Amino acid sequence: MDIERIEAARVRFGEGPSWDHEHGLLWFADIGGEVVTVDERHEVRRSHVDHAVFAVIPITATRVVLVVADGVRAFDLETGAIGPLRASGGAAGTTLADAKTDSDGGLIVVSSDREMASPRGALLRFAEDGVTVLELAGGFALGNGPCWSPDRSRFYVSDSAARQIYVMDWGEGRPLSSRRLFADTRSLGGIPDGATVDADGNLWVAMFGAGVVACFAPDGVVRRLVEMPTTWCSSVMFGGRGLDRLYVTSLDPSIFAGSGGLAAELGTEPDEGAGHLFVVDGLEVVGVAEPRIVPGEVELSDS
Repeated sequence: MDIERIEAARVRFGEGPSWDHEHGLLWFADIGGEVVTVDERHEVRRSHVDHAVFAVIPITATRVVLVVADGVRAFDLETGAIGPLRASGGAAGTTLADAKTDSDGGLIVVSSDREMASPRGALLRFAEDGVTVLELAGGFALGNGPCWSPDRSRFYVSDSAARQIYVMDWGEGRPLSSRRLFADTRSLGGIPDGATVDADGNLWVAMFGAGVVACFAPDGVVRRLVEMPTTWCSSVMFGGRGLDRLYVTSLDPSIFAGSGGLAAELGTEPDEGAGHLFVVDGLEVVGVAEPRIVPGEVELSDS
């Protein structure tokens, strides 16, 4: 196994990675207001936006959906144009956070309490029309890591503040059962953050504050721990032409200094690897290609 650090892709707050298998690009966000792309030769491109960005969902090689605090917006990398708020979602005192595309082309987004304390966050679906928002489930203090099993019959999502990963049966574009405990991560340290699945149905989770990526078998048992060069890994995504490389984002925890609560509990002291993007090779694991978002979600307007 080899872990490479991509120096040019360092950010302060890396989150929300997506792999565009059609164009061979990794997209991720610096929540402070940057969209970052990395190609298979590790060439990096950065684009500034005047919004806090929590996830980036590609539709073409140059056009994406950005998940921002209160909704979704389209963004064009070539022109720098950003569209108006296509849909708003989330209750007062919450912020949208992690997101993935479902098999019908809609966007599944989990929201969080702004203070990461009260269970006011929810699981939301932004429909293909780009306007309709449905609440699928509630009760998240710090929602993270939405993803599906390879056959899309099971849906995983974490409440990082509770240090728990949940699973729901999934079908017809919605949960078919209420969430139930998949894994309690307290023995691993840190909190469960961004997640993805491999082709064998294992769940890979960035354990923020613990310095590891944890691989859980479909029965919730820890199958493998990958030690990372930073304590502060934030999310994971399989990519590369063969979907056999694991990209791991991270962040500089000093941005939380003075926040108290969960941030104070985990610590805010950065290390040398904080904020870097890492690529893990040699895992002998293959990921699952993400579905494409419906094009109507990314239309830009002249306004």
